[in-house]
Amino acid sequence: MQTPDTSDRYMLVSFDGRRYAIPLKMLERVVANTRCDPWIGRGDVKGYSHVAGWMVWILDASQVFVDFEEVNVNGSWLLVLKEELGLSRVGVLADDIKGPVSQSKLQHIKRLQRRSLEMSLDQR
Repeated sequence: MQTPDTSDRYMLVSFDGRRYAIPLKMLERVVANTRCDPWIGRGDVKGYSHVAGWMVWILDASQVFVDFEEVNVNGSWLLVLKEELGLSRVGVLADDIKGPVSQSKLQHIKRLQRRSLEMSLDQR
């Protein structure tokens, strides 16, 4: 039996009532009804959550994804993204998720791409 190829599989996520597709290979974990504490420090961090023994820093989706406008999401779904270059885990909150689905089912849904570390640092 062949292992399914996740390169063409996506999670459908909703931010502020708009649906997007995120590649499964970008996600480490999806957590429902997670407790998120607000971050009162300075910087881009919106909050944090403890997931499976890790602290996950919560960012606005516009800081994580390319060509994405800032959204006001207080959703109950935490999308924990895979680590990039061994740095701390980061996540974003979503209003709703569905999937996984194949690329052929996406039709006109925008596929999100993650910002590279260099892009994020250049914007500071």
